[in-house]
Amino acid sequence: MKSKLFSLLSSLAGTAILSAVSANAATYSGNGASGFGGGVGNSVLTVTSSGPNINFSITSVSTSFSGNRLVLYFDSKSGGSPSTTSFTDYGDESRVAVSGATATSRSLVSFPAGFGADFGISVNIGDFAALFDLSTSPSFTFVPSGPIAGSGLGPITFSIPFTALGLPASGGNFQFVGTLISNNAFRSNETIGASVTAAAPANPGDAPNAGFNGTTTFSAANLFVVPEPGSSMLAGLALLGLLRRRR
Repeated sequence: MKSKLFSLLSSLAGTAILSAVSANAATYSGNGASGFGGGVGNSVLTVTSSGPNINFSITSVSTSFSGNRLVLYFDSKSGGSPSTTSFTDYGDESRVAVSGATATSRSLVSFPAGFGADFGISVNIGDFAALFDLSTSPSFTFVPSGPIAGSGLGPITFSIPFTALGLPASGGNFQFVGTLISNNAFRSNETIGASVTAAAPANPGDAPNAGFNGTTTFSAANLFVVPEPGSSMLAGLALLGLLRRRR
């Protein structure tokens, strides 16, 4: 009986140790909107951390968001922008998507209270995920990240190092929101994060989307938390030590 109990507890301790070095995972759902067909509004985004990397995997339920861009904004350090008002980088389609603007129009994003956007990534299916440092506006600094994989409904996957977001390689917590926008800055009402979208009064036909000159206002951000390093492992090691003493 003691031998069986020892084996069981040893297995549990081993599981605790393994979980400490395996990927931490969290899932986030779209807001349910379908202005562009629901590719992001009816999607599920899974974020995991493994070693020095953050891994993203998005699966759409009904239709692909291919042909448009999912832009994720990250709050990962102090400071940052409370909205996209000051973003004026129109250098290419990825930069236009992150700025949410062209030389003649602006679809504004206002971030939740306390959220400051430090980095933005433009996710383009079949192309790549372009990460930018937003603190260098009006000309965003490109931050090397990783390739993108997947097509159609997904999963669409890509990874970036923690250090690319100004966090230590060992990991760190961050907040993010997401919005779906066209290559020429016509913004949908589809988001990842609680939001309200309104078309510009002069362009009521853009509703329910923000269009070229409307607004998307986020009321809450998504939080990704990295567990305290070694907490599960220490618990497992302590249990193993106790078992050895009792044996």
